[in-house]
Amino acid sequence: MNNDLLQNLDRLHSTELGTERIRKNLGLGVEDTVAWCKQKIQSADDIVRKGKNWYVYVDDIRITVNAHSFTIITAHKGKEQLILQEAESVGKYLKEDLEEALRAIDSTIRKCEKVQPKLKQGTSQHTLLVRRIKALRIAAALITRELSS
Repeated sequence: MNNDLLQNLDRLHSTELGTERIRKNLGLGVEDTVAWCKQKIQSADDIVRKGKNWYVYVDDIRITVNAHSFTIITAHKGKEQLILQEAESVGKYLKEDLEEALRAIDSTIRKCEKVQPKLKQGTSQHTLLVRRIKALRIAAALITRELSS
């Protein structure tokens, strides 16, 4: 596999909290979790870039690495790769994707609402903006409902 993550293994690092989270989630007793993760990444079954993160699948473990800073964020045990593939194949989305989309939608709504008073009522621009805000609020409500279920 030739990708940006494998080419930048020397830049991998983690925070103190990230290291503790990885040890706790995986029940690791190793001293150097970053070195352990590097070794696992080199022997990965699959490496997927999704949004701002790399997801590394190896030995029934998913390691999450920030794609920009190369910070190892967390690692989890379980059938994560199968869950990811199932979610993508049936049109469902991961919780992280929905949360990121909701943040983007909320930001866009705020920006639209800030511009709305500057547009003259009755103009096509004002009507279009009102309809867009309504559509974005519906999208946010649907995402919120999906996250709570």
